[in-house]
Amino acid sequence: ESPINADSVVSLARHRVWRLVWCQSRCRKADYAKRREVMHNVVASYEGKLVPLKSVTSIFKWAQSDQACAYVLVTDWREIQPFMQKLPDMSDILLPCFTVV
Repeated sequence: ESPINADSVVSLARHRVWRLVWCQSRCRKADYAKRREVMHNVVASYEGKLVPLKSVTSIFKWAQSDQACAYVLVTDWREIQPFMQKLPDMSDILLPCFTVV
């Protein structure tokens, strides 16, 4: 018998998890603290969590980890270029639901 039943589907739907992955080289610096706080509060108001990452390498590590879940990627042109170049070689990662550049 399948372990998935109506109760487990309802339970999963109630506990949807999503992240806003913000990839920008300075996103963890002190001068970005206010911006990080605002983004955290907005994302939390929609029951998500902010994941600030500094590089494309960090995105790939996170997307291959056990912590990966549905996510929106927010990045800049400098980071999206290497992301898109490496993507064809990374078949085992969770892709973003949306990407904002």
